[in-house]
Amino acid sequence: MSEEFKFDQPIAVAVAEEAMWLAWQACGGPLGIGILQDNASASKQDVMTNLWTQGDYAGGRDMRGLDEGEYYGDYVFGRMMKTGIKVTGPDTIVVNTAADKKDGSLNPEYVGWCQAYSTREALITAAKEIVLIKQIFRVDTN
Repeated sequence: MSEEFKFDQPIAVAVAEEAMWLAWQACGGPLGIGILQDNASASKQDVMTNLWTQGDYAGGRDMRGLDEGEYYGDYVFGRMMKTGIKVTGPDTIVVNTAADKKDGSLNPEYVGWCQAYSTREALITAAKEIVLIKQIFRVDTN
């Protein structure tokens, strides 16, 4: 299921990256044979690089055919995210989660971060708040 989020300022890229970082952290740890790709000490930049290169897969980025401004985490360092975010404008993103339940809610068997953030909106709201706080205090967003 996909859900669009619009902001009142051009922060879409920063929110997308912060949301993927929060989601990865909220997954807790690797699942199954994901333990072979585990990197518990990964930095935000490490996670972003893994997302962009699809580093948990031999075919890498070419396998999924992602466009510029599109982030997708299936397994990221062994953590099951099943989440994509596409920046569709400077103030707009679309969040897509795979394997949702029939009622449209997140499925914790596939979307590892939904124990911490029960909806896509909760995840994006948390990411937006962090981005805005970092702007106020002029903190590097990476």
